[in-house]
Amino acid sequence: MRITADAVARHGARPWRMTAADYTAALGEGESTPLAASLWDPGLARAMEASGSAVMEERLLLALLSDLTRTRPGVR
Repeated sequence: MRITADAVARHGARPWRMTAADYTAALGEGESTPLAASLWDPGLARAMEASGSAVMEERLLLALLSDLTRTRPGVR
C-alpha cells in the first residue's frame, strides 16, 4: 500500500487493480494467504494487532545492516 501511495504521489501513477472491489473479488477466488503474524513470537501478533500499524522492513534497514556487519555469538 505504501509503495502504491508513493508512486501515486511522486509520479502521478494510477493504481491498477487496487480497489476494494478488486480486493474483495480476489478473496472470492480463493487461494488467499491469511494475514499472519509471527509463529516464532506470539507476542508480536498481539503487539501488531494492538497498534494497528505495520512496520516495513525498509524502516529497519540500518538496524538490519548493522546486524549483518557485526559478529554476534551463536549467529553465523
